[in-house]
Amino acid sequence: MNEKQLEILRFGREYLDACERIEQRDNGEELVLVPDDDRLWRKQPQPLSAAPMAGRMFLRRTALEMTRAAAESAIDAFGANFRLLLIDAYRPPHIQRACFSLVSAYFRFFGPRMDSEEDLAAFVNSFSADPRYGGHPCGAAVDASLWDIRKNRRADFGGDSFKTIFMDSAGNGSDGGAQSGEMRVKFAECFTRHGFKKTPCEWWHFSYGDCEWAQLGGHPATIYSAVPWSLAMLFSDTINPRLA
Repeated sequence: MNEKQLEILRFGREYLDACERIEQRDNGEELVLVPDDDRLWRKQPQPLSAAPMAGRMFLRRTALEMTRAAAESAIDAFGANFRLLLIDAYRPPHIQRACFSLVSAYFRFFGPRMDSEEDLAAFVNSFSADPRYGGHPCGAAVDASLWDIRKNRRADFGGDSFKTIFMDSAGNGSDGGAQSGEMRVKFAECFTRHGFKKTPCEWWHFSYGDCEWAQLGGHPATIYSAVPWSLAMLFSDTINPRLA
């Protein structure tokens, strides 16, 4: 295992250990449909979440209001020719478990050798959140980038605008040079100034009220916990959480 891989493993162990000490609570706040809003954002949901949701995106009501404020900040920061690009929001818990299992299987066969299943889970967590603690199943996390209206495409934040397990995804722009690093920092500030926490592993992922937010902010408990998928999500614009 090389030094970077050891660093990923150390981070994963520390993160999961911290999450185990956080009490998972839920304040019962509803999930609400993310509306179309050409003034603030463009929605381009990633396929794994889009399929069971029929392309609909949900967030907790407070997280949606914070996202709206972040979108306004992003347009102020980057210019009127940009809109926030929303890539993922609520993700059903069973989809999060499938994602985690797929990435675990990849690293089990093609990744660095691990001493235990616990180490494998800690390593994989930097690429796909452990289903016990992930923010997307809580409706508490948003994956975002920018959409360039003039070029009709995603803004260039260095490399691809979204991660695969084969590329750098850290917030330092190391896969795209100094300019992309500066863009990522400025983009993150648009979210963190409104109460989101940015994961150290993914420059596009921001959360509020979940385990990661609690761990990064030193909070003893979450505000939200995972919400199972329900058929009502295909028809209703407001979902009262039936907790997992």
